Amino acid sequence: LARVQQCRGVAADFIRIADFDLKPCLGCRQCMKLMSCAIKNDQFQALMDKMLGYDLYVLGSPVYWNSPCGMMKNFMDRTHGYYAWPQGVFRGKEAILISVATESGFEPHERILQSWLEHYEAAVLDKVRIYACNAGDFHSRPAEVAKIHRMVEKLSL
Repeated sequence: LARVQQCRGVAADFIRIADFDLKPCLGCRQCMKLMSCAIKNDQFQALMDKMLGYDLYVLGSPVYWNSPCGMMKNFMDRTHGYYAWPQGVFRGKEAILISVATESGFEPHERILQSWLEHYEAAVLDKVRIYACNAGDFHSRPAEVAKIHRMVEKLSL
């Protein structure tokens, strides 16, 4: 994170969606009238404001049932209020996708994240697939760690 920040001259932060109090989407569709999420008693808007302050996103999520984990999917669903904006809320932003799985499900997982980002006009620069199952697997597998190092090198150019 620090290397990319230094080489690209961008602000960077590590944000975990799990650290925010995000209520589940209610499916009420009020967001389509308000053009923002109707749920106001949680930290969704604070998280969204934080994200909008950055130009590059590195989005990582485990692959659960061929899709992003529930917390990521809930966050994505909560952005539905921006769906009708005349320009994408992530216009001019760039993203890298990191998918973590035991052995399969990468393609549908990436399609879901990529279609969400592209709808909001972010450019997906790269995708990284990490093979890991349990806590600690990543750091004990040099080939997987090397994938992240290569991604950082590409971003630093």
